[in-house]
Amino acid sequence: MRKRSNTYMEQENGQAKGAAGSEEVFESGVSAGRIPVLMYHRITNNKVTAKENWICVHKSNFEKQLRMLELWGFTSITFEDYELYLQGRIPLPRKPVIITIDDGYLDTYTQAFPLLKEYGMKAVVFVLGDRTLQYNKWDAQNKVPPATLMNKAQIQELQRHGFEIGAHTLSHPDLSKLSCEEAWEEIELSRLALKDELGVAPITFCYPYGGLTRTTKELVKKSGFRFACSVYSGPSSIGEDPYEIRRVTVRNNVAELALQLIVPQNLINGIKEALKKNRQIEIPSVIKNGERVNQVLPVHRQVGMDFRQQ
Repeated sequence: MRKRSNTYMEQENGQAKGAAGSEEVFESGVSAGRIPVLMYHRITNNKVTAKENWICVHKSNFEKQLRMLELWGFTSITFEDYELYLQGRIPLPRKPVIITIDDGYLDTYTQAFPLLKEYGMKAVVFVLGDRTLQYNKWDAQNKVPPATLMNKAQIQELQRHGFEIGAHTLSHPDLSKLSCEEAWEEIELSRLALKDELGVAPITFCYPYGGLTRTTKELVKKSGFRFACSVYSGPSSIGEDPYEIRRVTVRNNVAELALQLIVPQNLINGIKEALKKNRQIEIPSVIKNGERVNQVLPVHRQVGMDFRQQ
């Protein structure tokens, strides 16, 4: 067992208290509004599954990614922690990161959980509210192999170890394709089901497939959630729209995650769009002849990482 504590309040240096709307910059240069939010799905010990399915990360690469976060000085927090920070009740660590894991697969408990504990980290795990669903039937359309989901006792154990449990609807539909009534049922009943199981209502929601509309966002807010995660949509800054929080997709590649942590999210988004359209991109905030201007760089299709896949 590694000795690093996952209680960031024990850190003595570089702490900063904040309140809603604040933009403190910590010793590391990370601001409260630009906390990386990582998105995982499955952590598997099957190399073939990890290689063939983008939602899967092999256990060995997951450990390397956690080791990298540790070496780079990141400390994991949850949205519950972030809300307490916004209320001015606790400080944030110098380099916070939010690790999210979607869908509630059993390997979140058997593979990811032990490694996160070993590295003194915690995560936000988004689970379904319908416990009669025992495997990922929604993944069949993407040719992802069947995988067992966690049961109630395993989810409760994660909660006891400081993990935040968030809602991911009842049955994993694309909310943007449902009627208002159907979407409300998926959102509200999942919240009530988790409240019954865990003894406390979840404060964070996650849109399956990142499928959301203005109406679904309003329904999530109406239900009582204070945060909601998307996939590729939403502002680059975590604080700009709490009901459409953009996340960094983590794949079975350590170097790709490293690049995404180094390069600002708005620049990555610009590169993706430029690659799709094979055009030039603008790099903001460059001083030229005493004035702040944008650099214009050509984008070629032969790059080290194909962001168009995301």
